Amino acid sequence: MGVEYGGIVEQLADEFIKYPIEFGTEADLRVHLYNSLVDTLAERGEEMATVQNPRLVGDTKSYKQSYKDVVEKRFQERGEIERVRLNASVGKRTKFDIIVFNGTVNNPVEWVRSGSKRFSNDDLATAFGIKFIKNKCYPPTTCSVNSDELLKMDLEELQSILNTDENSLLGEFEKLHSLPDSVDTFFILVSNNNYLFADPLAESEESETKKQRVGMAAREWLRDKAGDITILYIHPRGKTWIS
Repeated sequence: MGVEYGGIVEQLADEFIKYPIEFGTEADLRVHLYNSLVDTLAERGEEMATVQNPRLVGDTKSYKQSYKDVVEKRFQERGEIERVRLNASVGKRTKFDIIVFNGTVNNPVEWVRSGSKRFSNDDLATAFGIKFIKNKCYPPTTCSVNSDELLKMDLEELQSILNTDENSLLGEFEKLHSLPDSVDTFFILVSNNNYLFADPLAESEESETKKQRVGMAAREWLRDKAGDITILYIHPRGKTWIS
C-alpha cells in the first residue's frame, strides 16, 4: 500500500488549527509538511529513491565544469536521492513548493547555468503547492464587497466579480496542471482569518451575509479550477476539503 498523502496534509491542518501561533509564514507550513513527509517515508524505509542513471546533463563553461564534475561523481557514488525536496525546479521555469520522487528515478538531472538542478516531471510521485493568504478577511472583488447588488447575484455572477489575480492562485493551478496525470497533486490554501468564509464561522461572521456569498463563490471558483488537484483549505477555526 502506498503513502496516503491526503492524511499527511490533513495532519498539517490539524497542527495549524491546534497551534496557529506557530505558523507565521508560508515557509513554516512548507517546513512542517516537509518534515512530516520525510518522517512518514523514513518509517516505511522509503525515504530514498534509487537513481537508475545518476548523471548530470547540460553544458557548463570554464572553471564551473570542475564543480559539476564533483557533484556528478558524488551523485554516482551514492546512486540515490532523497525523495522529498523543497522548492524544486521541475521542467523549464517551473518550481514547486514540495515534491516527492517516485521510488525509482529514471531520468538524469539537468545541470542549469552555474549549478541549479532541474528534475524531470516523469520522476514525480506527488507535488504540493502551498499558499498562505495573510491578513485578508474575505476574497477580493472588483466591486465593493458591501454592495447590496451582491445579494441579487447568482453564483456565476458572483464568480465573475472575483479579483482572482490578486493572490496569484491561477498560476499555482497552472503549474500543478502541467504535470503528468500519474502525479498526485495537492494545493493547500491557508488563511490566518477565515478568508473563504467556510464553516465553522465565528459568531461575528454569521451576520456577514454578503461576505459569506463571496466566500461561497470563491470556493466554487476553486472547485472549478481544481480538476484533478486536491485542495484543502485551512483556517484557525477549521479545515475544508474544497475538492
